[in-house]
Amino acid sequence: MKRFLYLALVTLPFSEIVSIQLVSAQGGDKKQVVHLWPGGAPGFESRKNEPEQAKDWWVKNIHNPSLTVYQPSKEKANGSAVIICPGGGHRELVFTAEGQDAAEYFNSIGVTAFVLKYRLFREENSPYKREHALQDGQRAMRFVRQQASTWNLDNTRIGLMGFSAGGELASWIAFNSP
Repeated sequence: MKRFLYLALVTLPFSEIVSIQLVSAQGGDKKQVVHLWPGGAPGFESRKNEPEQAKDWWVKNIHNPSLTVYQPSKEKANGSAVIICPGGGHRELVFTAEGQDAAEYFNSIGVTAFVLKYRLFREENSPYKREHALQDGQRAMRFVRQQASTWNLDNTRIGLMGFSAGGELASWIAFNSP
């Protein structure tokens, strides 16, 4: 456990500018979405504009990995953050229950949450491999740590968690730091 916490808190360089946009979330709230690879994921740049597929509780066909930012109210914000990796068997992401709902819970206790949409290597006809999901997770951690001051975060209070396959990804990120 100590190694996980240590590795999840390592500062890594982040030099590229990422694209950021606002999208409507449930209830009409605007959520900030940060695309992790400005020109598209390495080796798959031509697929960055392919639309995601989403229905009810899941999202798939992710070719432009991103973080959706959920910020707590200013009164509750405590400077801590968590990157959430939803599960779904690496075939889809259970984005509602294991992403959005979890982020809203963390917001209720003052934690800024970042929900990661990563490339899915077990999705039917996927061109991706395990290492692509790992790259997305590592890049997300670097980005949040590098940009911590943007969200008034304490760099020593940034964590990482996941559900099911997302938990597997979280462990890969923690134990495979570059």
